[in-house]
Amino acid sequence: MLGGEYHVRMAADGSEGLEKAVKYIPDLIISDVMMPRIDGVEYCRRLKQGVETCHIPVILLTACALDEQWVDGLQSGADAYVTKPFSPKELVLRVASVLKRCEHTPGSVIAEYGPFTFDKNALKFYIDNEEVDLTATEFKLMIHMVEREGQTLNRNDLLSCVWGYSHQAQSRTLDTHMKRLRQKLAPY
Repeated sequence: MLGGEYHVRMAADGSEGLEKAVKYIPDLIISDVMMPRIDGVEYCRRLKQGVETCHIPVILLTACALDEQWVDGLQSGADAYVTKPFSPKELVLRVASVLKRCEHTPGSVIAEYGPFTFDKNALKFYIDNEEVDLTATEFKLMIHMVEREGQTLNRNDLLSCVWGYSHQAQSRTLDTHMKRLRQKLAPY
């Protein structure tokens, strides 16, 4: 993105999308769930497993509004989910929100909270100096909660601060991410 403009590269299917993601390392990826060769959920999963691409935020688009598909998409590492039909303005706002949520500045910004260490620029998380693999959204959720230790955080505030959702949003996104964090941080 330069000066408020988005520069777009397109891919015909998931395989081509993976190749272009590694080649160009985009700031954000928008992927349809129903793609030839590799579907969007598997595409996202492979991106999040790649060393070069794991930090890239992903927005999944789908015509299906089933909870199971949302959960699959979020478990694959997607940062946001947009259901068709949607307005172009809604998509542009969601892109801006995800980019803002994932932006970081040059230089090392390290935050330590007990056994937890956050490298805010590299979006890396460590427990007792052992790296724990978190998605960008999990990282943001985790640091948001740790920075407010001792405070009661309600669901709507977390959805608003971490995902940019309006208050009273009805979404299972938080539940899915909390479940994954609990699995990754089991003893803590």
